[in-house]
Amino acid sequence: MKKYLIIIFFIFNIFTINAYSKIAYIDIKIILNESNVGKSLNSHLKSLNLEYSKKYSKIEKDLLEKEKTLLAQKNIIEMTSSSLNLAFTNDEEAGPLRVGPTFVQENYGEIILDKLTNKMTVNLKDNQGQIIQSVEL
Repeated sequence: MKKYLIIIFFIFNIFTINAYSKIAYIDIKIILNESNVGKSLNSHLKSLNLEYSKKYSKIEKDLLEKEKTLLAQKNIIEMTSSSLNLAFTNDEEAGPLRVGPTFVQENYGEIILDKLTNKMTVNLKDNQGQIIQSVEL
């Protein structure tokens, strides 16, 4: 009986010793900010961020300039065939680039490109194929 008690005592002691193992925590923030590798990595990421920021700022500036040029030409025409499937009851739709009155019956748009004269014709047609409005550019 004493043998069994001694064996049980040692078994419980072994398990409790393992339970008291040290737990270590790693603070990644300290490693990245204070180690040589972390400092090098942060420096590299900052230089990449600066490089890409300059690159995309230039692209953004170029696109804004192109947008200003297009808007200054005033040759943008908006043609919408929102009534292609169904007519609607709205009398007028606001639109700063719209040419002509709103046509609320069923309709569709047609664009004709003439390579010989270098002109484009934009037609608004009803569901019978008759031209309702036309603009030549």
